[in-house]
Amino acid sequence: VQHRLDDQWTVRAGWNYGESPIDSEVVFANALFPAIVEHHLTAGASYKISDAWELGLSAYFAPEKSLTDSGNGDTYSQNGAQTKISHYQYGAQASLKWNF
Repeated sequence: VQHRLDDQWTVRAGWNYGESPIDSEVVFANALFPAIVEHHLTAGASYKISDAWELGLSAYFAPEKSLTDSGNGDTYSQNGAQTKISHYQYGAQASLKWNF
């Protein structure tokens, strides 16, 4: 969502859900790349300095998600049964925008 407070300030917030692409039968094979977070929360604001310039700040957070290999998959899964991976993310950014 986005809401313009006045001619200078705009605030934004968002939520995104995407199911983990990694199944419990292939956790061991993906242990080095645990891209399993499913929820992403974002918030931000921008301030219009002039018609040409705008400052922005934003932040995001992806809560921790854990997944354990069931051992019911291929040879990697069977040998890596009970391997557990966890992942979370957070960050922020600042921006300066120039409209030309």
